[in-house]
Amino acid sequence: MSKRLTFLRASGVGGRVPAWKTLLLISALPLLACHPAFADPAAHQAVAIKYAKSVPLTDVIDEMLPYFVRNVPVRERRRVAEEVRKRLDQARIMQTHVEILMSIYSTEELDALAAFYSSPVGRSIHSKRWQVPDNHWRFREEVERAVKQAQDELAVEATK
Repeated sequence: MSKRLTFLRASGVGGRVPAWKTLLLISALPLLACHPAFADPAAHQAVAIKYAKSVPLTDVIDEMLPYFVRNVPVRERRRVAEEVRKRLDQARIMQTHVEILMSIYSTEELDALAAFYSSPVGRSIHSKRWQVPDNHWRFREEVERAVKQAQDELAVEATK
């Protein structure tokens, strides 16, 4: 038997996997190990819960409720929002949140996010997160203005 590293057959017909493919696979293994699917499930879930709790679920719900009751008459919104809040299955919402986090982030990433959002700076940034989309229109208008200006300049240059 050859001392060459042989791995899987390249196809059902036979033949060896080229050395570069073998090296690529071997070099990719550490990256694959970081993927959430390869994490210790219990540790991954514990860190996901830690991160999810770093931003209280009640805060997130309180920020979302005005959107969900926006079609309720103004004088009834506060009462309806309170009733909805009381009836929410927060345990189920938290479980769904944790499952989503686990499917996206590695254990290491969740641990870093939990540490960050538990810090004073992280809490401050979290409290301002809705300001970004609220002000996105200003950024979009500036980009549109700059693109139009560049197009106008190109049109002038093309006529010279």
